[in-house]
Amino acid sequence: MTVRAPQLIAGLARTFRWGWLANVFLWTTIWTMPVLVGLITREFFDNLEGEIGFSITTLVVLMSAYGLGRITVMVIAMHNDVHFMFRVGALQRRNMFARILTLPGAQAIEAAPGEIITRFREDVEHVEETTSWTVDMVGAVVFSVVAVSILMTIDAGMTVLVFLPLVVVIFLAERAGTAIRKYREAAREATGKVTEALGEAFGSVQSIKVAGAERSIVDHLSVLNDERRHLM
Repeated sequence: MTVRAPQLIAGLARTFRWGWLANVFLWTTIWTMPVLVGLITREFFDNLEGEIGFSITTLVVLMSAYGLGRITVMVIAMHNDVHFMFRVGALQRRNMFARILTLPGAQAIEAAPGEIITRFREDVEHVEETTSWTVDMVGAVVFSVVAVSILMTIDAGMTVLVFLPLVVVIFLAERAGTAIRKYREAAREATGKVTEALGEAFGSVQSIKVAGAERSIVDHLSVLNDERRHLM
């Protein structure tokens, strides 16, 4: 059964819901914290001429507290994210291996061994990263909404002028997604060929030496690696 990427990511987020929610909270905080710097700086300059307001000492204290708080949140967030991604990857590899063991021996693996190794390694890593990136997406959206809201209260026209090109770039990047996915699939196949060739070479060392085929094997691996490097 084929599972679509959004369903897979949503399922992993539900399985580790507390880790994912903690990631959302922590990384959204990291994404939105720079807004505080702008607000503090604005308040300082707005009160420069007033007798009562922010002094240099107040500004230094607030900025120091901001820096310390941001570092603390980042350390906690990275610690949580590492544990979250490790559990996501371990669950995927465990389920994939369990599925292989439940199939008949003659049908357990349809692809080449090299491609299977690539799926266990790189495909799982891609899913880990994508699941983690959903957290950054939430943080970026919250940050954008807050930042744009503040900018709109200052100068709506200038805000639209600045962000309109960004919207166009995002649209073009989304349109290029199909081509990027094709390149990724080709790169995965090329990596699988390299892994498979290495496995066959290490498994046939004696035969290669007897046949004196060391040079041809090295040349073959060089060709495969060049193809992989071109696609990566």
